[in-house]
Amino acid sequence: MGLKTGGPIIDLACGTGRATIPLARKGHHLIGVDTHSGMLDLAREKSMGLCQQI
Repeated sequence: MGLKTGGPIIDLACGTGRATIPLARKGHHLIGVDTHSGMLDLAREKSMGLCQQI
């Protein structure tokens, strides 16, 4: 079980943000990482309405 320490959540292999974006919408600070730049581009497009940068 992970304990919340106040730091960011790092989503490795975040893809298009399927898990990252909903967590960010709930107010969590996220860092999404993926080796495929096309997937990150899609995640950025999908997250345009968020106050946080993903």
